[in-house]
Amino acid sequence: MDIKKQRWVFYTSLRYLFAQQRSKSRSSFILSALGIALGVMALITVLSVMNGFQQNYIENISNVMSYHLRLDNKGIALSPETLDQISQEPWVLSITPFSDIQTIMTGTVSEPGGALIRGLPPQALQDDQSLKEHLQLRSGELDLQEPRSIIIGHELSRSLGLFPGDTLTLMNLKGDGLSRLAVNQEEFLMVGSFRTGYYEYDSTLAFISLDDARRTMGNGQLSYGIKVPNRLRARRYQRRLQQLPGLQGWEITSWRDYNKAFFNALLMEKILMTLMVSLIFIVVAVNIFHSLKRSVAQRIEEIALLKSMGAKPGQVRGLFILQGLIMSATGALTGIVVGILLSLNINQVFSLVETIVNWVTIFFQSIFSGVGTQDFSIYSSRDFYLIKVPVVMMGSDLAVILIAAMGFSVLAAIAATSKVAAIRPAEVFSYE
Repeated sequence: MDIKKQRWVFYTSLRYLFAQQRSKSRSSFILSALGIALGVMALITVLSVMNGFQQNYIENISNVMSYHLRLDNKGIALSPETLDQISQEPWVLSITPFSDIQTIMTGTVSEPGGALIRGLPPQALQDDQSLKEHLQLRSGELDLQEPRSIIIGHELSRSLGLFPGDTLTLMNLKGDGLSRLAVNQEEFLMVGSFRTGYYEYDSTLAFISLDDARRTMGNGQLSYGIKVPNRLRARRYQRRLQQLPGLQGWEITSWRDYNKAFFNALLMEKILMTLMVSLIFIVVAVNIFHSLKRSVAQRIEEIALLKSMGAKPGQVRGLFILQGLIMSATGALTGIVVGILLSLNINQVFSLVETIVNWVTIFFQSIFSGVGTQDFSIYSSRDFYLIKVPVVMMGSDLAVILIAAMGFSVLAAIAATSKVAAIRPAEVFSYE
């Protein structure tokens, strides 16, 4: 196809579009572009906030509890040779033995609380950098070097009334078999508290040294956790581990397998939210369809003239399809820019809206001497277990939104111009 010979299609389409802006159809173009812009902006903002919450949960789960890869073999320890072989792999950031124990914890208050105790080597809190980054120190220190030291979640310490230096009691069942199980009570010294940003962990999780877990608590099963540079490639590293001779018979699971149900729920939530917000694109596409269909009807004589001069039906349809493409591109690009700016400054926008609403409320209260009400808040750390709204924008989401916004519009334009090929110049001119 000779591009130079097709230039007239582009120029004529722009001429029609600008002429439309000076006519009564201007509002239709503005509404269509504005609808696409609002839909794109809403989708980007919603998905960015959803991604922020989801990635925050996933990072905490994979770095604090599940690790990127886990090795289990009924509590059997790895041989020193196999452990050294795994550690020498260039993609292994750290490999940590650990043991989990379910227990009941009692502090200074009368009500005990359930807790998950994880036994770790004392140096794990320093060697595992990702774990160290996700355990924000709230009080005391993160140190398990001293025997019978324990670090607990901040919310757990609050519910039990514990502070660094306090003694707490752990209770669990200990014994060789069901007939020999007995209640075991052990006292530990709280040396610090942490906050992960994930309430389930902050309210139920605690760390002790691996030696204390084996010696005093007894029933924990030894496992190994591996951290890798990119958790999204965990399955590739999982296959490499399965090929090592020292891991025959070991169960190797990735962070995706360990939390499969939870992550599938997050994915389904994102898909449904995307579909719901995307309905605005269908409404806009219908508006573009009727707008272009009306434009075709108004320009039927011009279409007949173009076809009588040798224009092909596809070229004539291209005039109007290009108009729909320009409308969708204008709205989509505007929505992307506004959506990105809004997403990056969502916390400041929330704060500004809250300030304005509270000022207006105080103003009317001062006039009418009304009873004071609680401050208006869109997002507050008192109600949500996060200090601020997390935002994560993904390039793949932006690409899908842009393609969807423009795709619906182009399909509507194609449908609106379907009858252009049926226009016969001789019949049109016979009525003139």
